[in-house]
Amino acid sequence: MTEDQGGAAPDAEAPVVVFKRGMEVRQAGRFEEAIGLMRQALAAAPEEKWWRLELGATLRIYNQPHEAEPLLRGLLDEDPDFWQALLELSLCLRLQERLDGAAQLLEKAYSLAPEDKFVRLEYATTLRMLNRLDDAERLLNPLLEEAPDFWQARFGLGVCRRKKGALAEALGLIRAALAQAPESRPIRLEYASILRELGRIDEAETVYRGLLAEPAAPPAVLLGLGVCRRLRRDLAESASLLAAAAQAAPRDAAVLLEYATTLREAQHLDDAEAAYNKMLEVEPGSWPAQLGLGLCARCRNQYEVAIMHFMLAIRNAPQVP
Repeated sequence: MTEDQGGAAPDAEAPVVVFKRGMEVRQAGRFEEAIGLMRQALAAAPEEKWWRLELGATLRIYNQPHEAEPLLRGLLDEDPDFWQALLELSLCLRLQERLDGAAQLLEKAYSLAPEDKFVRLEYATTLRMLNRLDDAERLLNPLLEEAPDFWQARFGLGVCRRKKGALAEALGLIRAALAQAPESRPIRLEYASILRELGRIDEAETVYRGLLAEPAAPPAVLLGLGVCRRLRRDLAESASLLAAAAQAAPRDAAVLLEYATTLREAQHLDDAEAAYNKMLEVEPGSWPAQLGLGLCARCRNQYEVAIMHFMLAIRNAPQVP
């Protein structure tokens, strides 16, 4: 029967059904489709704050923090104590390397939800990224005591210990985390990096090459393997790996530094200086870049230029008692 014959037209799909389907396809990793479905549901029910939160989270996971941010700030304008929105917004800021702002949001979220383990974890992670390692550990240690199976906390604590130079302790923590989550790429990458820093190059390379064989290996894998090859004095392969890392992450200061260092050690001074100068564009005043430029100048017997760069490095380097 047609509508003209007196029958009612079929109802449009209910917004809640559309939104639920969006969540399902997000779970399947089809983020673009999920975003479209969530937006469709919200067009019919714009007052649903939890749907708006989930759309913001999906945009963030899909690496669109700039689109998620106004949505989340709108939620916080309506309810400044909506700690779940504070958490999501902090993760958006962190993706944009706005770490101070992320830490401020997480501090408030923590004050509102001090028992939530993910708030505590993300707060600790942001503090660690700010090199506030003692503050991060003060959050992670009790979290791990309360939830020994929470491998993310053990991983975070291992990274803190590595940054403090306690490599043996870091290795134990990361191994334990790896036993809990053997498929985790970040844990395996951290494990390889600790092995490399301990001088266990064969073991580190095995882990790095396993990661490199997987689809969409991050630039950090190329970076770690490139440093291993340099330590073996295979400068040609090191340069090739680090060039690929620099192409994939052209504004990553750590990648640029290691690439420039390999080029300098291979006596490709023009290319090394270009990489050090690009690093200074990314991190103005970077003392490792100034040091590298000084070493390049010294290799050219340009001693006055070398001294100038060394003095800049000394002025900008952290002061060690």
